[in-house]
Amino acid sequence: QFSQWIQTELADCPDPDELFAAAQERIMHLQPKTKQQTFVYGFDTLASYDALMMDRIRAQQDGKAVIFDWPWKTWNGMVRPLRSGLAGVIAAPDGVGKSSALEMIAEHWATKSNVVFVHLENDLDYTLDRRMCRHSRLPMSAIEDGTFTPDQHKRAQTAARQMENFAPRLHYFDASGKTMPEIIAELQVRKAEGVCDAVVMDYLNKVRPTRSQSKLFGEDGLGRQADNMEQFKSFAVRYKVPVLTATQMNKEGQMAGRQTRRNIRGSGEISEKSQLVIVMTRDVLERELTDIRGQVIAQAGEYSPVMKVRIDKQNRGKTGEFEQLYNGACFEIRDKSCANTST
Repeated sequence: QFSQWIQTELADCPDPDELFAAAQERIMHLQPKTKQQTFVYGFDTLASYDALMMDRIRAQQDGKAVIFDWPWKTWNGMVRPLRSGLAGVIAAPDGVGKSSALEMIAEHWATKSNVVFVHLENDLDYTLDRRMCRHSRLPMSAIEDGTFTPDQHKRAQTAARQMENFAPRLHYFDASGKTMPEIIAELQVRKAEGVCDAVVMDYLNKVRPTRSQSKLFGEDGLGRQADNMEQFKSFAVRYKVPVLTATQMNKEGQMAGRQTRRNIRGSGEISEKSQLVIVMTRDVLERELTDIRGQVIAQAGEYSPVMKVRIDKQNRGKTGEFEQLYNGACFEIRDKSCANTST
């Protein structure tokens, strides 16, 4: 079947890059059977599970347990760590801060283990500029233009030394213009290399459709996203890694008021395949926001720095909501207890 298919495709003189991507997707279905055991007899589960629990206890006692928890106290108080084989999704409208959230989570996980950050929206230079801005708190203009004062240069050097805590284990994959089979193929290579213990992808809506998806789903972008999420989740299960991504809200999700996973674009297709769904929103201010000293933080008409975070689905924990603060100038999310504001 593959031979007949590729002969037909070659007869149409396809674009080489598109042919490669389509062939790669079909070849994945031709992989030989592995020795991985997928059927287990019930009488074998007792001994195997006992061994699993002993391994977990031993790892905790030896300080070798890797827990993919969260960079914020508020999240850790409500959200269970994302364990291997599970998928999480952050849903938010444009400009709310979902990319910053993914970047901070990836950096936090990289303090413990190897993480691959798949970026489809921002290029690597801009991503690293955002990282420096977040950890140095220098103006983005000074970072981009290279116009450091002596003091700012020292702050940049201090931030670089601090980032050594996670940077050697945080690996970047520029997947702009790539399809999900191409992304997964790259992740498989990095997993074999031993540098992919978790994956954070920014973000699902930016994945390019394959030719087969275009033929199958046509203009149905939601169907393509559901198929991509299914492939991403299957990778997590097969290779025993936690995966986290983000997606945009639909038109209703851009409005004020409580937002849930029903306002995610293709909500049913995406959220059903995720064990964790977090919805993040920020309201547009009707009047200016000031801090306790009376200094203006945001003007009327701007997005509020107060971020509403709703844990809308969690298979292993509770749901609920709380508030955090987003500092757009530093691409940083902080717990609300870290700062005081008033209106």
